[in-house]
Amino acid sequence: MFVIQPSSNQNINWNRSLVLGVSIAVFISFINLFLEPFKTGDSSKLLVLGYSACFLISYLTACVMEFFLFQKLKPIWANRTLAFFISLFVLGALSIYGYDLIVIKGIPLTWSNFLPYTVRIVVPFSFLVLPIIYLGRTAQISISNSNQEIESDELIIKGSSNNEVLHTSLDNLLYVKAENNYCNIYYLNADGKVAQKLFRLKISDLVNDVECLSRCHRGYAINLKNVVHVNQLKSKASVQIKWCNDSIPVSKTYIQNIQSQD
Repeated sequence: MFVIQPSSNQNINWNRSLVLGVSIAVFISFINLFLEPFKTGDSSKLLVLGYSACFLISYLTACVMEFFLFQKLKPIWANRTLAFFISLFVLGALSIYGYDLIVIKGIPLTWSNFLPYTVRIVVPFSFLVLPIIYLGRTAQISISNSNQEIESDELIIKGSSNNEVLHTSLDNLLYVKAENNYCNIYYLNADGKVAQKLFRLKISDLVNDVECLSRCHRGYAINLKNVVHVNQLKSKASVQIKWCNDSIPVSKTYIQNIQSQD
């Protein structure tokens, strides 16, 4: 089953973003070299590749802006995904237009034809490229079998009230986030999608009751079975959890325990 998850509003998976950006740049290079939509048949192949370089620079700049700037702006830029795509479109349109005039055509930069050029060239490319970027940032692949029998590692989590019950498995439990006196439990549901459920529980009690959960931060606990990668920088560390775009923070107190599971 092919599952599309919402884009992360917390941290960027830089490896995935870099691979996606380079892949799209190669795709654009293929189109420019063989289909010649810019009518650049008289230009050298090396100069034609500059369009892809303009896109890649714009893409990486938008990623940096998303990580360092957009998460701090409110309210409209609270949606970092929207801000990222608007920035990518504007930066790409400006850089490609300038490159086409100055480098390819060898004429001075003027802005009189910027809007017609953007509508004629950049917008059609955007309809082709932007959906691919969105899917590349958010797509997850999950395989589920509706006829699969209940596994022996079934996990039942109960809260303080009768309606606070979660039936899942040890493999499908992802991580837990503390919300004051509550816990938000993230897990993989029967459809293979990441879901969450709020319980009136202390995170410390939940970690004591569920063996596969391990504390990684004052406000987070993770299922060590689903740790994909540990990212450690000089000032902070985080872990990537299977099926999730969000990176979970790791404090210095717990980093040794988490690293041993990487």
